[in-house]
Amino acid sequence: MHLLALPEDEQEIVRHLCAKEGLQLLLSDLVEEGVPRVADDPLAALVPDLPSGKRLKAAVVSGAGGTDPARHQVWEYLFWARSLGPIRTLGDAPVARDAVDRVAFQLNREATERWPDLIDLSRTPVIGVRRTSWHHSEDCLIAGALTTTRVAVRDLPRDVASLHSRVERHLKRHSQRLDPFETCQAYRGPRLDPSRARGWWTWAMPQAQSWLAAGGQAFAVDFIV
Repeated sequence: MHLLALPEDEQEIVRHLCAKEGLQLLLSDLVEEGVPRVADDPLAALVPDLPSGKRLKAAVVSGAGGTDPARHQVWEYLFWARSLGPIRTLGDAPVARDAVDRVAFQLNREATERWPDLIDLSRTPVIGVRRTSWHHSEDCLIAGALTTTRVAVRDLPRDVASLHSRVERHLKRHSQRLDPFETCQAYRGPRLDPSRARGWWTWAMPQAQSWLAAGGQAFAVDFIV
């Protein structure tokens, strides 16, 4: 689900996930002494600005250090479905079953010395909201997405799949379905018909709809100009 949501829309999404679905907003992908950090006040923990590919690109090109704020933008909110299962970490992960899992495990080990404390998103019941972001060069928004536990659809636990489907239905009821090829003049690539090409419809939340109506541009996925 390609989801276009401004910070004001994110407030409504998070209110529903936490108050209605009973999910907990994770503040870190690391556990502290085995305990996950969750937000006591999830609405107050949200970031007021959308992440920007342009800012990140500028920081990388300029050689800005790891402390540069552009390198620490919030690109996704993760919500733990505590009632569906505990937090699992890489430290207690079973042996990787295939090459893809082995590579992912090794990359996480190399990313931080605290890799055993990293939350294993392939075994922890989560719902994710990948945030709408600014394009890396154009004044155009790139839609985010609703995500879940990082496994193949066929391997997703039934209760987690049910939760994901329920949240998706709620978001669609409160959004407007849009053709992304009609909402972004900056995109000059091949045009597809979303009614025939699966996975291209974009769903815009109310504030995002207003932004588009005022002349804003948005596309379903990132693109190269």
